[in-house]
Amino acid sequence: MTRVGIGLDLVETAEVKAAISRHGERYLRRTYTARELEDCRGDSVQLAMRFAAKEAALKALGAGQEGMPWTDVEVRRSREGWSVALTGTAAKLAGGARLASTALSSSGASERVGAIVVAYRDASSVEAGSLRAATT
Repeated sequence: MTRVGIGLDLVETAEVKAAISRHGERYLRRTYTARELEDCRGDSVQLAMRFAAKEAALKALGAGQEGMPWTDVEVRRSREGWSVALTGTAAKLAGGARLASTALSSSGASERVGAIVVAYRDASSVEAGSLRAATT
C-alpha cells in the first residue's frame, strides 16, 4: 500500500451547534447522511467529529469543498472501527486516483474535536468508491 493523501481537521463543537441553531434541518440534511444523523441522535460532539472527519477525508482526497456534496462522504462506526464511505463525486475522485482504503482516527472533548484521514492506493485491488478504515 502506498500513502497518497493525508487530511487533518479540527472543529469547535460550538460552531456545529451554532450552524444547527441558524439553519436547522437544512444544515443537517446538507451536511450529514440519514445514517449519520441516526447514529448521532442530535449529539453535537458526534456531529462535530463527523464534520471533522468529512473535512479530513476531502483533504486526503485532494478535493476542495466546492462542487462536492458533504453527503458524498459518510462516516461510519462499526465493531471493526471507524470508516469512510464515498458516493457520487467523492467516489469518482477516489476511483480516478485508484484509492483503495483509508485510515481514520479522531479525538476530542466536548469543546473541540479532530480527525485525521490517510488515503492509500493499492494497485492490485482497487474497488472504486469503497474506502475502508483501519481499526483505530
